[in-house]
Amino acid sequence: MRTMSLLLAAAMALALHLPAAATPIADAGITRGEVATYLKSKGYPVNAKKDANGLSILRATTPAGVPFDIYFFDCNDDGRCPAIQFAAGWSMATAVPLDRLNAWNRDQTYIRAYTQQNGSLFGELDMILAPGGTTEQLDTYCTLWNTALARFKTHFQIQ
Repeated sequence: MRTMSLLLAAAMALALHLPAAATPIADAGITRGEVATYLKSKGYPVNAKKDANGLSILRATTPAGVPFDIYFFDCNDDGRCPAIQFAAGWSMATAVPLDRLNAWNRDQTYIRAYTQQNGSLFGELDMILAPGGTTEQLDTYCTLWNTALARFKTHFQIQ
């Protein structure tokens, strides 16, 4: 009996130190509502909106105060999307030099940079979340986004 009690106590102690199991994302993908709920649970302010082309997107703000949009790709009729994208943009006072843009895209991973004709600068991170994705994977992408976005802003001298 004493051995059983010790084994039970050891198992409980071990369970307290194990990371929580990640929640699976449906094989068909994630919905806008699920992404919004997830981000809100992590402290991100999130709102549904339409972009300039009328697409349903989410607008969120990083813990550092950077607003960004979330786009959804390859969605099925139930609104489940296997791929999403975080995108942030800035109106630049002066055009980003091509060599600075190319240096970013050559030397950095995860966030790609591009400019538009009006001089706006964008950074985007694509995520494939299904099939087989988990909320732990989404955690990783959010951490990656926040870290890489700070480097992005430094590289392009964004205030």
